Amino acid sequence: MLIEYNTPGLAEGVLFADNLTRCKGKLARGDEFIEVMKERFQRVIYDHDLNVTQPKLKHIQEVSSADATYGLMQVCDVLLGCTLNGIIKTAKGPGMVHKNRVTERMKEILELPSLERDYWQPLTRLYAREYREGIKMADFVRATHYKYRLWFWRPK
Repeated sequence: MLIEYNTPGLAEGVLFADNLTRCKGKLARGDEFIEVMKERFQRVIYDHDLNVTQPKLKHIQEVSSADATYGLMQVCDVLLGCTLNGIIKTAKGPGMVHKNRVTERMKEILELPSLERDYWQPLTRLYAREYREGIKMADFVRATHYKYRLWFWRPK
């Protein structure tokens, strides 16, 4: 999972999941995201010598991103919307002018040359190799697009 890959030293973390898209909202159709995340990241793990590996996340909760308390999730919604707007070619129209401007501004701020699959597909293979080989955080922050990464993959 990307959380595991991107948070090698994380302990006692907190994860808020948007109720609308990841939990029991209209789009998620009641998937098991919260349950899977708790199983994967909140269990204490013992190795064969009974050494303890502490869980990465101490708290996992579904929340509404519309609630002002979770304003950072609204930023995540904008980033995700810009990404999808750049990847999925939607019909152009008066409502898309603002979305396209926001997407272009995000690309500029994050120094992204493209949101096209042809650009990111080779990098996806690089990221997978980094994950398999256990890239160190010091190397990661010098890597290509360490602030923002798109992964393209097909389910097996």
